Amino acid sequence: MITVGKVSFPKPVDYKLKIGTEYWYVGMDEVSKTIWDGFISDLRKLERGRIHLTREDAQEHIEALIKINKGEF
Repeated sequence: MITVGKVSFPKPVDYKLKIGTEYWYVGMDEVSKTIWDGFISDLRKLERGRIHLTREDAQEHIEALIKINKGEF
């Protein structure tokens, strides 16, 4: 878990996934599902800490970001 003030969310994936692995990522205002193909778009999401293996973890992450952006931390 990562905690910022009173807000916590699951730690994002911090390693390259196996080609073909489905994952969830945090977008600007929603979570989306895609498949790891190792392209630059996957690597950018990885570098920015936006990848999760479950929808639930990605949803918790985006909800935490929204709270932080509103100053609720």
